[in-house]
Amino acid sequence: MTTSSSSVASNIPKKPETGKVWSAGSGARRLRTAMTVAALLAMPMISSLCNTAVTMAPVQKPNPLINLNRVVLEPMEKKATGEPEVVVRKTREGQNYILLNLSFQGAGLHIVDAIRTGRILEHKIVVRDSRGRVIGSSPINFQAVKVTRTRIQKDEQDILVTDENTSVPLEDATEGRETVRRSYSLRTFSEDDRIPQSIVLTSVPEPGQHISVYVEISLVDPVLQELCSSVEAGACPRAQKMVFREVETDNRDVIQEIIDRYKNYERGPFRFELKKTPDYYRQAIKDEIGELNKRDTHDRYTDALTPGGNKFQEYSNVARTGSRVFYREWRLLGEPRYFKISLKKEVEDSLEEEKKEKQQEEEQTLEGRDDLLKTPEGSYEDIKDPEGSYE
Repeated sequence: MTTSSSSVASNIPKKPETGKVWSAGSGARRLRTAMTVAALLAMPMISSLCNTAVTMAPVQKPNPLINLNRVVLEPMEKKATGEPEVVVRKTREGQNYILLNLSFQGAGLHIVDAIRTGRILEHKIVVRDSRGRVIGSSPINFQAVKVTRTRIQKDEQDILVTDENTSVPLEDATEGRETVRRSYSLRTFSEDDRIPQSIVLTSVPEPGQHISVYVEISLVDPVLQELCSSVEAGACPRAQKMVFREVETDNRDVIQEIIDRYKNYERGPFRFELKKTPDYYRQAIKDEIGELNKRDTHDRYTDALTPGGNKFQEYSNVARTGSRVFYREWRLLGEPRYFKISLKKEVEDSLEEEKKEKQQEEEQTLEGRDDLLKTPEGSYEDIKDPEGSYE
């Protein structure tokens, strides 16, 4: 910057010598020219000062595959032969219901977390009879609460400590009032856990008939779409055009070949098939994505660093002209699973009713409170030891 300033000063016109004519207009033009040259010389220095290093957050990579076939509903009980069996029970109010275990290991989508974070807005378990009629549906239930009760009893007594290091009570101990404190924590589930579900049925098929059960969810998955300029000649958005260009070109050729064969009066039918295997195209798409994720030189940062100060290799700028987010929602159905049903004749309380009745009975006496302290999650005994951890 100092060199540029001196260059400007040296080009300022001086007082004209004797016998020469000095023009104020020409002096102003010379001054403007000198200032423009100085600004051009200073631009590289200013540009280097504007480019700075940036510390990038760790990449949260999404699962490459969401597979609802891995969202499994299975009965809690089995026959003596080991075959799964759905047992229809009846509450005291006359409602028929079934109990199922829900698991989603390997589905690529944590069902419970997606419901909590709002990515899944609608969800339900659907039960159909052998004729395809819906005979029951219920939202996915993951609300399991652990109640911890702590009993505290405070006793007081004055004691005198003698010179012989012995203690002598001055009065009888006073028994304080017992207090009970309760704390509540919500159960959390991992992908390996089985989550108990209860579904009320509107009608009950005959024993021995089959029913089908499956999961239906609405998944909100926003799309980040590149903005394209008018001079990019069909190469944008890159995340769509560049990634699928090989399979799109091959498919176009196959369709054109079918049309040409019909034009030549060849005997059909001609079926559309991929030129190469699906696995080949999967790898080709991944390779194209890898090319898009290489570092782009047209950005405003000289370096991209990790929180530890190392070079951040993941940084790229796929959309040079910006991007926008668009709303997209998927309506997804799980794979139906089929089971035989049987009926349980004796009337039973539902799980929630059993929980309330047991809690009311045990809280009426101190013995009941003691029992609750021993097994604070005892209201879940009939669900065959549900899995999960507590927050």
